[in-house]
Amino acid sequence: MRRARAPIVWWAGDARVQSALSELLIRSEVAGREPGTQIESNVRRTLREVLVQLGGDSHPEPLRIVLKTHHVGTGRHRLREAIKRRIRRSPARREWQALTALRAAGVPVPRPLAYGRLASGDELVAFEFIEGLPLHDRFADADAPARAGLVSKLRSTLARLHASGRIHGDLHLGNLRACVDTDEIVLLDLQRARLTRAPSDRLRDLASLELSLLRADWPAAERAALRRELAGGPELGPAFDAALRRFAADHLRGRARRRLRPGRGFERVHAGRRSGLRDRSLPEEALLRLLERAEQSPSRRSRRGGRGWIAEAEIDGRAVVVKWRASGGLLDRMTARWRGSAAARAFRNGQRAQLVLACTARPLAYLDERSAGLPGACWLVLERAGDVDLDAHVPPTPRAGHELARAFGDWLGDLHALGVGHSDLKGSNIRLRPAAQESAVTASPPRFWLVDLEDLSGPGAQSDEARLTALAQLNASIPDAHLDPEARREALAHYLARLPFASADLDFERVKAAVARRSLARAHRWRGEGCACAGALSP
Repeated sequence: MRRARAPIVWWAGDARVQSALSELLIRSEVAGREPGTQIESNVRRTLREVLVQLGGDSHPEPLRIVLKTHHVGTGRHRLREAIKRRIRRSPARREWQALTALRAAGVPVPRPLAYGRLASGDELVAFEFIEGLPLHDRFADADAPARAGLVSKLRSTLARLHASGRIHGDLHLGNLRACVDTDEIVLLDLQRARLTRAPSDRLRDLASLELSLLRADWPAAERAALRRELAGGPELGPAFDAALRRFAADHLRGRARRRLRPGRGFERVHAGRRSGLRDRSLPEEALLRLLERAEQSPSRRSRRGGRGWIAEAEIDGRAVVVKWRASGGLLDRMTARWRGSAAARAFRNGQRAQLVLACTARPLAYLDERSAGLPGACWLVLERAGDVDLDAHVPPTPRAGHELARAFGDWLGDLHALGVGHSDLKGSNIRLRPAAQESAVTASPPRFWLVDLEDLSGPGAQSDEARLTALAQLNASIPDAHLDPEARREALAHYLARLPFASADLDFERVKAAVARRSLARAHRWRGEGCACAGALSP
């Protein structure tokens, strides 16, 4: 009987591990099955956990190993990966080099064990299995002291990484693992790691992590502690935020090119003179029925002097909001032909924002009614976000109002630091889910979402003038009785702690005075009752 040919050629690693893995792979090939247990698989790579017995006194127990197969010979871009392999830049080779270099430098990474090439052309990296939990899961289940410890451990790991002269290249929560017992944070998925070429490389690494932490709803205090320790201190705040905006814009460009087009997550809709896009989770027949029900719904509220309406509805257990806007004049319709209708812009802006951060109500569909080739009336369907508009919420106690204000200041500061703007930032365009006491010791913090998405912009830098205008418009829209002056002061303090103004002249007191002056000039809902600053500005 002919012996099965060796399924792999080893290029580096421990000879005993190589021999044990070769035998395992041969047995699996003969049996016609994959070895071990699959951890993850996609078109680029597959991870499997296997047990191998090395023998001897030093390894009496089976060794848990992760086999990571990089699909460079059987993947989607074989020619590109073949070129990378010829110039010695294949993902597997880069990962092996990073693992060995970082391990030698004392950075917490898995112990590299073997590196080789499979008969199929794919490349394989074997490293020791890390007993623990993904950092995201470990943090979510931890109490306050444990969370502080995790932040400290993460800070230590990243400081050691950057002190080694390398960056991770794809630093996010999915590539961080907390070890059992010690909670040491180990770096995973290192095929993009490389030597630091400029200080901006390190800031981009940290910006990638910051966006991941924002998407996972890590508390502002924990993220601020990391920034202080890792971004080089307060003096590098503007440089860090600029790196964050650049990373968010690059991240959005890469994902939008793949995701925001028909055939991926969306489908085209054509129904008579109406056409548009819908989320694939919302069937076309259900969408059309939803629009009919919404028009007759008792919850329908007229807007824009009768030229629009908004209604709440439910479809397949999902709460949604339907918005309708009437056709404009000829000039408006010609403009909409070029830049898109209000519904189309809101759908596009909201979907783009969702690819960066879940800070908006999620758009599900839009439809334009066309006549003579020009857009007319339009419909927009959004998932219902929050429980109440921010300007309509009255906190039950002054303490709750202060907690809400601090959380809102943190949230808005993060949005503006990320470069997400809204040209009509007022309380009625922000949805709120108030804080809730979940048990005797835990509570869910307030959550906020932007709506009226045709006015959304970014990621991109915002001028001091645009930020002052937004703060004043927002402050003017919230009645005096809903938030007292001290709560408003705390909201502004938290906002500026996250994102100071570029001009050195705009310190806290000057910003507070400018916001009060502009708010009073709007003559909206805020009258400055009990606010000394507003009193000094009143005629």
